[in-house]
Amino acid sequence: AFYKKFKSLTNLAPVEFVREMRLKRARQILDAGESNISEIAYMVGFNNAKYFSTCFKEQYRLSPTEYLKSKAQTVEEGFRWALY
Repeated sequence: AFYKKFKSLTNLAPVEFVREMRLKRARQILDAGESNISEIAYMVGFNNAKYFSTCFKEQYRLSPTEYLKSKAQTVEEGFRWALY
């Protein structure tokens, strides 16, 4: 009953919902400047950093490392524009 009700309300299985919330929290931590991906994985409830990276890439189409690099590049470009 719980599963069906939850799925009808969110379009996600409970386990998928929890994973998505964990990944969103991980992205917030990455955005805040934390860059130790293993620590972030454990912080948000993943027991395996490799599995965390796999799930993150599945969700955001970038690995956590690629996400950090793209974020750094965006910040750098913004900084360059501020100089002109």
